Amino acid sequence: MNRFRIVEATLTRELAKPYAYGSADCFMLGCAFVDALTSSSIADTYRGAYRTLAGAQRALRRRGHTSLVSFFAAELGQQPKGGAEARLGDLVILR
Repeated sequence: MNRFRIVEATLTRELAKPYAYGSADCFMLGCAFVDALTSSSIADTYRGAYRTLAGAQRALRRRGHTSLVSFFAAELGQQPKGGAEARLGDLVILR
């Protein structure tokens, strides 16, 4: 399956779920894309780790991260790249 089809299937599946912190939110959507594109299972690792926005921030700090940028850089084992290098399905974190 090509990258477009993987991203399309993942987005369709994830958007069909009702929004809920810790199981179907923007962080878990990012994890689902990472899993689909890299054959990893980070979504399963972090699913249910929080139930509120404040809980999400605490869970992130408990794991030694100050931002989603540092979290995904550590999980993916690579530093963030510039926007011009982004491809379909890449994670983009904006302020």
